[in-house]
Amino acid sequence: MKKTKIMTMFLTMTITMSVGSFQAFAAPETMPDETVFDAEYYADQNPDVTAVLGRDADALYQHYVLVGKSEGRNPVVPPKKEYRGALSYQPHYTDVIYLDYIPEDLHDGEFVAWMNARLGIDPDRDMWQLEKDILNKVGITDGMSNREKIRRAHDYLCKNHVYGEETYNIRGGYLSNYVCHNYAKDFYDILAVAGVQVEYVSGGDHAWNRVWLDGDYRYIDVCWDDGTDSERYYLITYDQMEKDHTQEYVGTP
Repeated sequence: MKKTKIMTMFLTMTITMSVGSFQAFAAPETMPDETVFDAEYYADQNPDVTAVLGRDADALYQHYVLVGKSEGRNPVVPPKKEYRGALSYQPHYTDVIYLDYIPEDLHDGEFVAWMNARLGIDPDRDMWQLEKDILNKVGITDGMSNREKIRRAHDYLCKNHVYGEETYNIRGGYLSNYVCHNYAKDFYDILAVAGVQVEYVSGGDHAWNRVWLDGDYRYIDVCWDDGTDSERYYLITYDQMEKDHTQEYVGTP
C-alpha cells in the first residue's frame, strides 16, 4: 500500500482545492457521471484514505474517481453474489408431515419463514460457506474418491442420527422425528456438495437414494441401514432394491 499512500497524499491538495465546487451529498447517491457512490461505505472500507482526507464526501468521491476506481475499490456495497450451487434447489416441504408441532394462525409468508428455520434454509446465509461447513462436518476432502465420499456420508448419518429422535439436519435446521425422508435428504445434500452424482428416491411413504458409481446406478437406504451391522442396503443394484422398495419419484428432495 506504500504506492497508494503516496498517491493519496499527492492527490490531497488537488482534491481539497476542488471540493468547493461540489455539494455535500448523503450516501449513497448517483453522481453526475452516473456513478453510484456511498461516501460512508467508502470511508469505512478505506481507512488509509480517511487517514489523509478525513470523511468529507466530496473529497472521498474525488479520490475514488482519480485513484480508487483504478485500484479496484468499491464505491458502494458490492451486490451479494447469487448462489448457484448444489444446495440451490427448492426443497419440497414434505418435512411438515414429520413435525410434532405446527404453530397456528400463521399467514403464508410467516409459515414459509418458520419452515425455513426448521429446515435450516436461511435466504441471507452464505451458502458457499455452508457447503464448506457440511464437508468439514462429515470429513470429506477433495482428494477422496467418490466411493470414499459415499462411505463417509453414509457412516456420518448412521453415527449421528437416531430414527425418530429430534435432531439438527445437515444444514443446521432443527427438525423433530428424524425419519427416512431426512436421512435421504441429508445424504443427498452431503454428496451433492461433494460433487457426487446423487438423487433422492421415494415411493410408498419411504425415501432413499441412488448414486452414479463406476458406470452404473447404485442404491442406498441409509435409514434402513442405521442401527444395523449388515449394510444390506448399501450400494446395491436396482433389482436388489426393488424387492422391498417401490420407486415412484427420482430427483431432488
